[in-house]
Amino acid sequence: MTEQEVIKTVKEITAKKFYKLPETINLDTAFSNDLGADSLDMVEIVVETCNHFKIPTDEFEKEDITTVDKLVTLVCKNLGITRGANKGPTNIVALITVIGQKRKGIQSISKRRSK
Repeated sequence: MTEQEVIKTVKEITAKKFYKLPETINLDTAFSNDLGADSLDMVEIVVETCNHFKIPTDEFEKEDITTVDKLVTLVCKNLGITRGANKGPTNIVALITVIGQKRKGIQSISKRRSK
């Protein structure tokens, strides 16, 4: 399971609970302020999320879950998924590509100057 799959599932659970489209839920969505969630709603969201991912609910009892992002973070933590881990290689590849392009540009300038 990936971070993106966790995000998608948490958004779907949240959207279903509040009769919203999943596309309208983002990581910054606040359960109370944006969706009007009360404490019972939060218990239901946490229980449904834990059941889906097969995580014990007691892992979430002491946590202050105010946003979708915080819930995703806790799920990822309990599943052993490092948040943002899938972004690293893409950034490294992009960096290598940029360095390679600059190196080629410098080499072509050097060749022109040496002629």
